[in-house]
Amino acid sequence: LYKISKNGIMDGIKILKNRKIYISFVVVLVITVLFSPIRGRFNLHYQIGKPWVYETFIAPIDFPILKTDEELLEERREKASLMVKYYNLNDNVESIQSAKLAEAFTGSTLSSDYQAGLYQHFASLYERGIISEYANGVGEKGMIIIEKNKRAVQVPEKEVFDVEYALDFLKYRMSADFPAADNDSLFNAYRVEEYIVPNLIYDEKKTEQLNLQAVNYISPTKGMVYTGEIIVSEGEIVTAEVYQLLESYRQEFENSITRSSHLGGLVLG
Repeated sequence: LYKISKNGIMDGIKILKNRKIYISFVVVLVITVLFSPIRGRFNLHYQIGKPWVYETFIAPIDFPILKTDEELLEERREKASLMVKYYNLNDNVESIQSAKLAEAFTGSTLSSDYQAGLYQHFASLYERGIISEYANGVGEKGMIIIEKNKRAVQVPEKEVFDVEYALDFLKYRMSADFPAADNDSLFNAYRVEEYIVPNLIYDEKKTEQLNLQAVNYISPTKGMVYTGEIIVSEGEIVTAEVYQLLESYRQEFENSITRSSHLGGLVLG
């Protein structure tokens, strides 16, 4: 009985020691959190065009440089103006229109060389892709996205044709290959223009989703300030650039306080 009691006492002492160690650790952690240098309010006052009235301010930590509201708004406007259109490739269009063109030439007196040349250039139009019309004038085209076989690829809009340019290009190639032929009259007689239709179909829903994501997902930062860098010197006039550096630090400072508060709540709670 005495041996059991002694062991029980020793176990109790060990438990108390472990509790003391744990309690000491918690107390130190709480004190560290609650009385950390980042506690308190950012009470420095400054204005653009006014001198910095405090000692030279050197960055005590690394922090990101925030973009101004004006910069963010301008980026959103720029991205909104550079809307990228989304197209789905319809593989059936070329085969359908090629069959119609071949039917139009049934019984024709045109040479086989001319017909073969026309078929070849006709197919090349659809291989590059045809849209209904360019978003801007020729030479002012941006980027588009083409989905083919469930794979989306971004390409310059100038690499595809619109209907009008496709017809002009086809006439140009046929005139170069067959300069003696009256290509304008032949194209009208066989209604070639009717067989040049878009095989890249505009997807309005995906275009809206894509551009909405591009506008919304704009980085709020534009660089970093690293520990030890001078942000502003004593007596220096606060410029718009310096003001934004100070605002960026203030935001990081307040975020640090918030994170510390959450950590303190976890320790105490």
